[in-house]
Amino acid sequence: MDLFQRINNLYDQLPKKKQKIARYFLDEWQKASFYSIRQIAEQLGVSVSLIVQFCLQLGYSGFQEVKEELQGITSVHMGRHERLLRQQDDQPIPRKVLHTELANLEQTFLANSPEAFAAAAQLLAGARRIYVYGSRTTGAIASILAMHLNELSGNTLFLGNMMGAEYDYLRNLSEEDVFVAVTIPRYAAPTYQTTNYVYTNCNAKILVLTDKRSAPVARMADHALFACTESASFTYSQQGVLLLVNTLIAMTADIIGESAYENLKKQDSLDFLL
Repeated sequence: MDLFQRINNLYDQLPKKKQKIARYFLDEWQKASFYSIRQIAEQLGVSVSLIVQFCLQLGYSGFQEVKEELQGITSVHMGRHERLLRQQDDQPIPRKVLHTELANLEQTFLANSPEAFAAAAQLLAGARRIYVYGSRTTGAIASILAMHLNELSGNTLFLGNMMGAEYDYLRNLSEEDVFVAVTIPRYAAPTYQTTNYVYTNCNAKILVLTDKRSAPVARMADHALFACTESASFTYSQQGVLLLVNTLIAMTADIIGESAYENLKKQDSLDFLL
């Protein structure tokens, strides 16, 4: 039974405020799939806790699971022109962008437990070699992650923009290595294909940074971290992914400890000479 069926079956039994929430999910489901729970609560004039109660009453674990189901229906298939039309309102754009990005950071923080971050950082700190892959919109973020991890341990390579040559590196992956895939909507096909190659043919551990558990590459992950990607325009925000990247870099450096310090010290001396 999908979300809309659950709401319709329960609607007549709900008190008026919960019926208001129900109508919003039925009538404004595209907006609900991208707004934060606080944004929805403010629009409806209800409390955040009431929305959570409503989601639990529907049989979900909370608002995030409802949001993921809605995003599975809308986000991948929605064109950029549709997203642009969806975002048109009278709110000043700078303020709208600020509020959206702050909500992204908060939702990303809440979506990942300290244990999930720690497990991912331990995986990176203990790897023999790390290969990071991202393409199109996530290529730049993936390259930043690879650059800083390589500064810490000297064992990381960014595989984006290799025009197929990445497979020359990937075929030698072992169980001591880690492959990191960075991908958000509208999920780039090369990232899925490369991750699937590692999943099918290699023994390496796979760490995925994406937006939700139903993302195409998430099922292949040994460890996954999730970022909120809501945007105030036609794009998908990368601020949540950057939060994941910055957190992983900081935690990995802390685990590696003295060795990271020495490697960074060498890097600093080279940078000074340049």
